[in-house]
Amino acid sequence: MIRGALPLLALVLGLIVISDSANGAESIFDLSLEELGEVSVSVSSKVDLPMSLSPASVSVFDHRQLYQSGIHQLADLADITPAYASYSIFGERVLETRGQKAGSFENNKHLVLLDGIRLNHARANKAPIENELPLWAMDKLQILRGPASALYGQSAFYGVVSVDSMFSETDDLSGEVTYSPQNEGARLNLMGNLHTALGHSYLVYSQFDKESNNAFVGPEFSIYQQYYDVQDANFVYARQYFNHDHLGAFSLGYIELERQSGLGEHWVGDFSTPENNILWSTEVIYLQWNKKWNARWNSSLKWVNNNSVEQGTATNSNREQAIDGEPITFNQYRVDVRSQLIEAELSWQMGERESLIAGLSVEQRQDLGGFFVADLSVDQLAGNGSHRADSERAKSDKVLYQGAYLQYYSLLSFWENLHLTAGLRYDKGEYLDDDFSQWSPRIALVKQFNPNWTAKASYSSAFRSPGLKEYLLNAETKGYIADHALSVDIALGKVSESLNAETFESTELSFVYQDSPVIVKLNGFYNQTKNALDGQTIMFIDKQGDLVSKNSFSNSSQDYSVYGAEIELEWRLSPLWHLTGFISQAFSYDDSKLATMDVAKFKSNLSLTGDLSWATLNFNQRYHGDIDGDVDNISTFDTTLSDQRSALNWYIKVANLFNEQNYYPVNGAVGNPMPERTFEFGLAYKFK
Repeated sequence: MIRGALPLLALVLGLIVISDSANGAESIFDLSLEELGEVSVSVSSKVDLPMSLSPASVSVFDHRQLYQSGIHQLADLADITPAYASYSIFGERVLETRGQKAGSFENNKHLVLLDGIRLNHARANKAPIENELPLWAMDKLQILRGPASALYGQSAFYGVVSVDSMFSETDDLSGEVTYSPQNEGARLNLMGNLHTALGHSYLVYSQFDKESNNAFVGPEFSIYQQYYDVQDANFVYARQYFNHDHLGAFSLGYIELERQSGLGEHWVGDFSTPENNILWSTEVIYLQWNKKWNARWNSSLKWVNNNSVEQGTATNSNREQAIDGEPITFNQYRVDVRSQLIEAELSWQMGERESLIAGLSVEQRQDLGGFFVADLSVDQLAGNGSHRADSERAKSDKVLYQGAYLQYYSLLSFWENLHLTAGLRYDKGEYLDDDFSQWSPRIALVKQFNPNWTAKASYSSAFRSPGLKEYLLNAETKGYIADHALSVDIALGKVSESLNAETFESTELSFVYQDSPVIVKLNGFYNQTKNALDGQTIMFIDKQGDLVSKNSFSNSSQDYSVYGAEIELEWRLSPLWHLTGFISQAFSYDDSKLATMDVAKFKSNLSLTGDLSWATLNFNQRYHGDIDGDVDNISTFDTTLSDQRSALNWYIKVANLFNEQNYYPVNGAVGNPMPERTFEFGLAYKFK
């Protein structure tokens, strides 16, 4: 790998010399390093602050940067974002932050917002991070690392991703097509803004399709277990905006995210088939009202309706049965969930550098039913679905969530340039006779000593509430035990009577040094997870004398503690070349090793972007190491050549240039294969 990179390093150095000596060349970097430090961010406080004064660690990306790197989905962006990464399980990409990840494939410990609207799936809060959310149509992304429930409530656990669309008050129409020959991956994006007497209209449509990888899965690399990751994704966003001088601003929006894909390795029985698939669908309708009463008072009211569907087909046969030639059978299910959320917020600008935000939220979720049917043959899968009528699931009772929060921000007068952010949120949830409540505090101090040095200290917290998936699974298990167990009371005693919220606390200390042409950031953190909501297997003897196992959820008594550090670098090598990079290291205590299972505790990334006068060149080197188990490291080198100087934009990307054979770890073993060398070509045009 290093030997292969040496010729490229020599080429890069030559390009820097050539491009810097080119007469009349304009820099692609519109902002100086000083201006970069003043880029406005709001995800960490709902107050527009320069990034250097943000009360939490935030990374910011814009549309141009994403295009220069050939990045279209959040999962890929996470792999080059400080402290973040993604991994693969059951064909799903899942986020990891600072050495900790969500369990299984749900990806339910990160919150994703689009123009301030929650996009997480309503059943289990799964975050959309693949091609169902196309980044080409987005203007700006803020990625917060660390808990943020003091503002956002549940799911803002390990981090928050806030995405701003390209909604604007100018008329425009753009389109993009991309193609990758290795997996026959094709993408179509369309986006437009139109201003009329009725207000401003915005529309985005995206379609993505790719074929399956079909690579063999470790550790045995058998024909019986291949990686089936075929994918079909759609995205629609329609927004109508109207501003009245007296009534305020109104936004009516419709967002549709849908992705159907294979189940990857499907670890059940070390056996996978191409028939395995899962569909995630989310339809969001929202109405938002904002009113600026005067220079000091602002209010907003938001209603969000989220209809989500999870539907899957998965084999219940194992490898041994397949080898013996037994017929392969499948389970098929569908779950429909509705969430209705009302949020109200009042903002008081108490002074030039002092503000208070107060908010209330009420959310109601309900499982609307669906179906579950077992032991289907391949022929039945291809049928008309008439078997589902006898396997319908009933509606559930409703889960009610309520929350209230306050946040105060001030530039303290008794100590020059000391910024205080303090907040507190109270949440409670109810499902039948079960309930929980949770306080989520946060406090942050930011001190700017001089134009070069800034220090930050913060404490923040988050929670993940039990939801429909956890409540209903426990209820189903209890019902099955009551009907089938030989000793009902003994078996029921193994199922949790009630569920509490899983909590996460983080303490962070940061230093920022800025002196052109360099910005350096150093972060240290200590994280602790309590009452983790984990799945557990309930074993009991049924009335026929057979040993039976059923799944349920409970709160773990084990606390998990992880600590570590990050260093980030931005270096303007010349007016036309920019170097960014980071190194992060996470550590876990001996009793917390499970929290970092299959996670790369060491991460590094180096990105070099330069202007060649006729195109932009980007090199990106990613290295993930310190992984417990059989996977030593993950290393990739990507390069992208692009141009965005006119109405016609194009890019050529080579991912994994040196064709490294990388694998994700699964339970400490060599697991899912990562893509080999891949070419992708993109062409975009702005019509007006």
